[in-house]
Amino acid sequence: MDEEIKHEIDLIEGYCDKQGVAHKHVVFGKRISAKVLIALDEDPQAQIPTQYRDLVLSKSIVEFGTLPMPVSLLVLLELDTVDRDDLREASNVFGALSLGDREIDIAPDGSRAKLLWGFKIGEVRYDVVEFGNRLTGRDEVEADKANLKQGVSRACFLAGRTIKRISSSDGTAAIDGPVDLTHFNSEDFDADDLSAVLSASELWRQSFRFRGREVSKVGDGANGSAAGDENKLDGRADSGNAAGAA
Repeated sequence: MDEEIKHEIDLIEGYCDKQGVAHKHVVFGKRISAKVLIALDEDPQAQIPTQYRDLVLSKSIVEFGTLPMPVSLLVLLELDTVDRDDLREASNVFGALSLGDREIDIAPDGSRAKLLWGFKIGEVRYDVVEFGNRLTGRDEVEADKANLKQGVSRACFLAGRTIKRISSSDGTAAIDGPVDLTHFNSEDFDADDLSAVLSASELWRQSFRFRGREVSKVGDGANGSAAGDENKLDGRADSGNAAGAA
């Protein structure tokens, strides 16, 4: 990841500390990792939506005046709402700048996703993800046994189960799925890549439903019931949730 890319702003009011020093200059310089989001599953402060957004925002900030890093949640909550608006906008600008010319590409049926950076395993980045494993209730039970009740960690666990293969975009390395939660819970796995994997996984999960509808339209069974019955069976088998509870 290109952590040398930075975006700087000066707040209007900033934060005034106990010594009367105003801290206004803010530098964004670190992209959000999936590990940050997974950790917030267990943070009581993150259960409040505004605080959750601020906690995520704080992880991108590498300088805030002369305050110690990481900047605390209390500092961000003390800011005027105009400064808070400017911080969120600056975070978005940094996010776009730090992408460079990288783009996420997801197949229409969710069967394949080209990520920004991908999973780093050893010295290799696996930035192409192929989905092909159907989820069942047994996968959900395994998530329960791992005490993954809700949030990003459960979503990652189940999405990893749908992955059939990951590979490098140059075709020199590949690993068969599923992908373990430990590979999601990494500082080297970008939050935007996480979002892409979860989106593609859910699109793949739902594509089973769409394929069933196509079969129903073109089926040429003797009485037309075979395709319809198949469609109903698919619906019952597809009752899991690849993304988990958010």
